[in-house]
Amino acid sequence: MGLFLLAGFLYVVSLSWPSFLGVWLAMEAAGLIVLTGFFTVSNLVNRYVGLLGAVIASGVGSGMLFLGILNEDLAYLLFLSILLKVGMFPFVGWVVVVLVNSPWVVLYFMSCVSKISLVYFSSYLSFVSLDSVLVFYFFSFVVLVFILLNGLYDFKMLFAISSISTGCLLVTFLVGAGVEEVLKFLGVYLVFSFVFLLMISGINVGYAGADKTVISVFTLLGVPFSVGILYKFVGSYTLLNMGIYFVLVWVIYSCLEFMLIGVWLFEKSAVVEVW
Repeated sequence: MGLFLLAGFLYVVSLSWPSFLGVWLAMEAAGLIVLTGFFTVSNLVNRYVGLLGAVIASGVGSGMLFLGILNEDLAYLLFLSILLKVGMFPFVGWVVVVLVNSPWVVLYFMSCVSKISLVYFSSYLSFVSLDSVLVFYFFSFVVLVFILLNGLYDFKMLFAISSISTGCLLVTFLVGAGVEEVLKFLGVYLVFSFVFLLMISGINVGYAGADKTVISVFTLLGVPFSVGILYKFVGSYTLLNMGIYFVLVWVIYSCLEFMLIGVWLFEKSAVVEVW
């Protein structure tokens, strides 16, 4: 666990680094530390699929990021790198496969904590228009909704998809909102994702228990006071300045995600069979 705390520290410290090279090195060091979790954390996952996908994604993303910063003519590579790191279209399927084949703690750091360092690049994305972001944003959510309705098979995939949806908002905020708004949203999301992880990671396939189900539902979905509602509200409120289309897509997706979380939690408490 000490290694993961070090990785988290590096992600946070990268925001205050005086040079891009320092930020890049801190991000890479943190990413490599997190990858050790594929071998140090015991879990029933196809770790080699997840590890291979993570290594390739990290290498490709870091290379594009480095080239995009150093060469203004290749600035679009910076934007593509960030799309890859958060799992937006056209990289949704790739990132989902990596995340669902990762141990829980690795999943959390790759999909949630690593987003902290992306705030640094807000000032580098001034060349990207919100209209361009909207295209990737829309198609990302189309793919996510399709997976939710047709390919969802466990809570780990649900968590992975939720993290990618947050990445879509984060990229939008990096382009169209101030750093202060990005940090507020990211802070709320990190709390929500940690609580979400605690609630679902211990629920095995089959019987969840009525008491645990009630606690999980009220903690994640309770209206109006729950971390889930707070997270969705902050995201929606910040999106208001981006345009109605961003808000509409987010609200539709959020309603579907909450419905599936609630249904799955209650089904876990109602059946004792493997499904």
